[in-house]
Amino acid sequence: MKRWCRLFLIFVLMISAGCSSQQSVQYSVSFDTRGGGQIMPMMVDKNHPIEVEDPVREGYTFEGWYSSPDLSAKWDKNDKVTEDTVLYASWSKQTRTISFETNGAEPIEPITLKYGETFSMPSLTISREGYGFQGWFYDRNYTEPYSGSFEVTEDVTFYAEWKELTYAEIKVMNLINQKDYGVVNGTEAASLLMALQSAGHALDYNFTSFIKNIPYSADGTPVTGFAGDLWTDTEQIDGILPEALETWANNYGSAKNISGCEMEDLIACILDGHPVVVWLTNAFQATQPVNYPWGAYKTNVCVMTLYGYDEGNNSFLVADPTGRNDGLYWVSYKTFQNVWNVYPGAVEIW
Repeated sequence: MKRWCRLFLIFVLMISAGCSSQQSVQYSVSFDTRGGGQIMPMMVDKNHPIEVEDPVREGYTFEGWYSSPDLSAKWDKNDKVTEDTVLYASWSKQTRTISFETNGAEPIEPITLKYGETFSMPSLTISREGYGFQGWFYDRNYTEPYSGSFEVTEDVTFYAEWKELTYAEIKVMNLINQKDYGVVNGTEAASLLMALQSAGHALDYNFTSFIKNIPYSADGTPVTGFAGDLWTDTEQIDGILPEALETWANNYGSAKNISGCEMEDLIACILDGHPVVVWLTNAFQATQPVNYPWGAYKTNVCVMTLYGYDEGNNSFLVADPTGRNDGLYWVSYKTFQNVWNVYPGAVEIW
């Protein structure tokens, strides 16, 4: 009996040892996250599945584990470990959206890019009636302007900034073409009368009666009054300078000689509703500065009345007493500036 007990005990011990031996078999599992956060290797019992959290990688979506470096063999979460194993993470790039808040202009379709791609602002056609586009900004308060291409790592919204465009036009009360009166020179007089009448003065005058009161120069120079001849060209300067024109104009209304002012000052006059008599050139042809004993002047002078400004088209409205373009037309800011700056004569009327 004792013998059988000993044999049975040995048998039980052998079975237990075998079971214990089987349970202690483990394999090493390591993880190549390929840019994701590090995961420490682990030991997994034979024929057990792997329990591990998904790795995280900025800008990427985790697509699963693979048991081959070329990602050809997908590892299922229910697969069991039967040997030492290396698992490789598979990733797909996420997308980011570039949006545009046009703030009153036509909508612009968003642009989708993959994480890490480079964004450069495309040439976008954007317009808003009555406003000038000032640029794209990263914030609603327009403190951080777009300054160049960048790597996309998050959704971005650009905000369009607009500036309300300046537009002002003074009503022309009486458009004068001095050729209708047989007057050759003296565009200063015609331009002054148009300005005065638009400001509500000298309404009882026509051009014929007005030029009878033109102040002729006492010394033959245009500094003190009109020099030359209204009806025929002479070898002299047939005209009158702003200083003398200001004095004449103040007999009818209010006038100020603002010669030498900035272009912005001319615009300010128009915004105030004040027409300005300006010294330009015939048909805005090129001009040259010229010096006389009585002072500086320019060639090819034609005096007109400034009546409007359109910032959207960057242009000025002038009344031309020579009758060109029916006597009233818009001229570009640059064209106006080029001839006016050579001798920037101007008299504001109100």
